[in-house]
Amino acid sequence: MSDQQQQQQPLSLKRGLVKQVLCGDAIVLQGPPMNGPPKEVTVYLSNVTAPRLGKRPTDTEPGKDDEVFFYDKFWQKTSK
Repeated sequence: MSDQQQQQQPLSLKRGLVKQVLCGDAIVLQGPPMNGPPKEVTVYLSNVTAPRLGKRPTDTEPGKDDEVFFYDKFWQKTSK
């Protein structure tokens, strides 16, 4: 599609509640309940990367270490 065709299409807004934050670049959104459980959508934010928490070892897979700067000292500051 050309730039002009993209600009002519109206944007659609959708609303939902953040149910879960999977990591710094992925969230699970929950829509309103309608005739049953609410619909859930996982949204991955493009061009956003965040360090990931390591995983504990299981019977079938080895564990993984935390990525660099996962828990940076900047976030450890407390208000006094």
